[in-house]
Amino acid sequence: MVGGLEFPKHLLYPGQSALCLFCAAFNGRNDVQHLKAAGLRDVILIDNDQDKLEELAAWTNYPAYNVDAFEMIELYYSEGQHFDLVICDQWTGMDQQIHGDYIEKLVAITKCHLIMGICQTYIESQGGRPPGSYYWRSNHNGGVYWRVLSKMKL
Repeated sequence: MVGGLEFPKHLLYPGQSALCLFCAAFNGRNDVQHLKAAGLRDVILIDNDQDKLEELAAWTNYPAYNVDAFEMIELYYSEGQHFDLVICDQWTGMDQQIHGDYIEKLVAITKCHLIMGICQTYIESQGGRPPGSYYWRSNHNGGVYWRVLSKMKL
């Protein structure tokens, strides 16, 4: 199955703002392609892989910043900046950082929907699924899902 096939596209509407963290590794196939197809224009791309980020920015025409995503989470949180959508397509080994260490700050910078990758091994390590809606993504590492926390529905 192609990565990102089960992305929760029903949450995307033209006119939304979006922050895409850790988005460059697969040239946006898991997340950014869906934002582009849905007509979102106010999108910021954040990743620390400069070459892949430049490729992604070239076909999307979204502003892209080669910086540490965790530093940007801290910056947006400290400045009180918000985005309709915040999307984290982190590597599966980073689940504790996203779903544990940074979850409160990610929720704080999200106006509507926080969409994060989460793997089955992390879910099991936590004794079950943390709150949210889940969308199957792939069989990698025992299963990977999109976890969505919705603050409001559009």
